Amino acid sequence: MEVQTLKQIWNDYVKQSGDGIYTNNYIHKSESKEAHYREGYWDFSYYILNPVLKLGISPGSTVLEIGCGLGRLVIPASYYFSQCFGMDISEEVISKAQERVDKLKRSNIKLLPCDGQNIPLEDKSVNLVYSFLVFMHIPSKKMVSHYIKEIYRVLKPEGIARIQVRKSQSWLKSQNYSHIARKNYDLSYGCSFTKREIEKYFQKDCLKVLNLTGDTRRPYNLIPSQTQLWVTAKKGA
Repeated sequence: MEVQTLKQIWNDYVKQSGDGIYTNNYIHKSESKEAHYREGYWDFSYYILNPVLKLGISPGSTVLEIGCGLGRLVIPASYYFSQCFGMDISEEVISKAQERVDKLKRSNIKLLPCDGQNIPLEDKSVNLVYSFLVFMHIPSKKMVSHYIKEIYRVLKPEGIARIQVRKSQSWLKSQNYSHIARKNYDLSYGCSFTKREIEKYFQKDCLKVLNLTGDTRRPYNLIPSQTQLWVTAKKGA
């Protein structure tokens, strides 16, 4: 599938959802718009902040979220880190996120639309790159591989990447939807990886994998996450 096609699919999805995107979001459903953002503080603290603090990421760091969506995680990040970038393939969702950022007057957040292939930041410019509930919706492993190369490029020496991908339900076989036609595409069609496979993808681009773990239940909705896998990796000095 072409990247521009994927971009259009997500833009159309956001426009068609309207304000219901906060409560009936394919990726994250909440009781209300405020609950949508409130739950983001828990997700950010548990899945991102606590793990990376143990790896030396400090409050003075510059961080990037790939697939920031409505800003659920990048807004909490801005209360801890000095500079926060959020990028997303959908200009429509970036616009909604910007409204929230402006309302809260979070001047240390910069939201960036992207082309779905490249990270619009300079080489060695961020200390941390993270992504939550995003890569499991990318249909092509080639796209994921390119993102990993870009993550390596923008990370500073000893920078950390914490990325969530779709976990294969088989030890031996994973899924790739790179050739699926738009008319047959569903938002649930994301490529998957075995643990060994995704580790090779990161190591190929000189990112040392520190940890590979599954998720736990999220306390505010008790949804088990057996199909997700966290990759924590570090760039060399």
